Parts: sequence; C-alpha cells; structure tokens
Amino acid sequence: MIVEKKFTREIAETMSGEVIIPDGITTIGLNTFAYCGLERVTIPARVAEISPGAFSYTNIEKIIVSPENRNYCDVDGVLLSKDKTMLHTYPHGRKQTDYVIPDTVIHIGEYAFLGCRLENVLLPGGVKHIGDGAFRASDLHTITIPDSVVSIGATAFSENYNLKGINVHPDNPHFCDIDGVIFNKDGTVLHSFPFYQATDYVIPDGVKHIGEAAFFRSRLRTVAIPDSVISIGAFAFRECNKFRLRHIAIPAGVKTIGFGAFDFSPSISRTIDGALFPGYTRVITVGFDSYGPLDYVVYYSSPLTIHGAPGSAAERYALEYNIRFAIDRCKS
Repeated sequence: MIVEKKFTREIAETMSGEVIIPDGITTIGLNTFAYCGLERVTIPARVAEISPGAFSYTNIEKIIVSPENRNYCDVDGVLLSKDKTMLHTYPHGRKQTDYVIPDTVIHIGEYAFLGCRLENVLLPGGVKHIGDGAFRASDLHTITIPDSVVSIGATAFSENYNLKGINVHPDNPHFCDIDGVIFNKDGTVLHSFPFYQATDYVIPDGVKHIGEAAFFRSRLRTVAIPDSVISIGAFAFRECNKFRLRHIAIPAGVKTIGFGAFDFSPSISRTIDGALFPGYTRVITVGFDSYGPLDYVVYYSSPLTIHGAPGSAAERYALEYNIRFAIDRCKS
C-alpha cells in the first residue's frame, strides 16, 4: 500500500496492512497514523522528522527504516535515532512481554512505549532521560530506574493498570522511591504516583511540591495533603475524580496551583462542602484553568469558594471565572 504525498487524517484511518511512505515525505506529524490498522511501515531515506506518537495504538509489529536515512534507523523493528542514542517508538502491536533497551540508548522519547503490551522493560545503565508519557498506559508490572537517570517527564508511568510500583536505584542522585512512588532525592517533590488501582494515599510529611501531572488519572478515592505542601503543579490531579475522587482539602500553606491542576474534575467542585480552600488559606497564585473550563463550573452549579487576600491572583482568578471569593483579611 502506497501512501499519497498529501493525505488527511480521514484517509490515514482507512489504512491497514503494510504502508510504504513515499520518498518525497520528509515529516511524519503527531498522531498521523495513530489508531490506524497498520501492521508494518517502511520509512524512506528523506524522512527527517517523526513526531512523538506518530504510530501510537496501531497493530504495527515492525518499523523498517531505509539504511540510507540519515536521521533514523531500526533495531529489530524498533525505531531509534540514527546514532541509536534515542529510542523513538516501540511498535505497539508487538506481542512480546519483555524487552531490553539497547545499551546505546540515552534518551527514551516521548510516548515511546505508549500503550504497549510489555510487562517488563530493562533500562540500561546509561539512560539519562525518560520522556513525557514514555510508558503511559502500558502493561508494565515493575520497572527500575537506574542511577544514571536525571530527568523523568510528566505522565511517564501514568495509567499502568498492573504496575506494582517503581524502584529507583539507591545511588541515583536525583530521584528516590518511597513505597513505589517517585520523589526527588530529598523527598520534597512528589514526582509520579504510578498506582492506577490505588484507593487511598497519604502524601508524606515534608513534601513541599506536588509535581506536574503527578496523580494524572489515578483512581484514588482519598488523598491527604500534608501542611508542608506549598505548591500543586499543572495537571497534578487532572481527571482523578473522573473515577472516584470526590473531596480534596488544600492546606493553608499552598501558595500556587498550576494550570489545569483539577482540570476535567467536575465532581470535586460539585461535592466540596462549601470551599475547596478551607478557612485561612493564602493562595497567592492560581493558574489558568486550575479548576477546568468555565462551562464545567457553571454546568455543575459548583458551590466552590476561593479564600484569599484582597487584590491577590486568587481573587482575580475567581472574578474572571465567576467563582465565589471570600476575603480573608486576618491572613492578608
């Protein structure tokens, strides 16, 4: 099957079997072939850029790259950069449950293993970077982060139904694990909560920052945030209560709430008893869309009240999004 030089997403969705990308194509865009019925794809010499997730959720078992391509290569059907230092895409349709990442790999790309059936992946000692969503929605049971890793992207391990926890090598100078949850080395930043099936969780005392998308789509029923927390990152609890989370109390010391922290979480707003911020909270910064789009707030007739100082960013946010605001003069 030959892909035309110009094709739409609608055309791509009708494709199945083997696809040979024409020589004139230089770029394969984001999600171009996602969810298509592909089984095998051949990438020609002139392709210079392949976006993350270009082949996500397909039946592809093998990706073939022209040996003349200067930017990419394949190793046993897995797409890597030409110098083999970045693993770009692991074919979604492969049926094997175990995989050993080549020793040459330094960077695991964004969404590289998205939705794959792998249960066990061995990371080599030289890996430094794990991209956003790298292992998201896969079948991982366990994984160990080597001591060489210096960065882990948001949602890298989110939505792993069978994940029993993440182990971090004790000699890693940047990260540690506490009962399978990823923190920075000194335990002040909660980076990733990987337990898709967990019901209750108490964030340890001493945590100051809840990281970006840390609890993204987790199935928590309850979560206790300690008084030590001063910031909640962007998308930290996004879509949590799409499942079961209904109530959340924000400690008084929280000063910043990032973009979309409770995005698409209408049931939290709907069932909170009077206020998301109890009593004397001094919320200094509330990111845009922290509680999801305005239509969610209006549609669910939210009883949400934001407490904060007069003239603060919290007050401006409340006014902009038509949310009730209570001035806390005693704590201003």
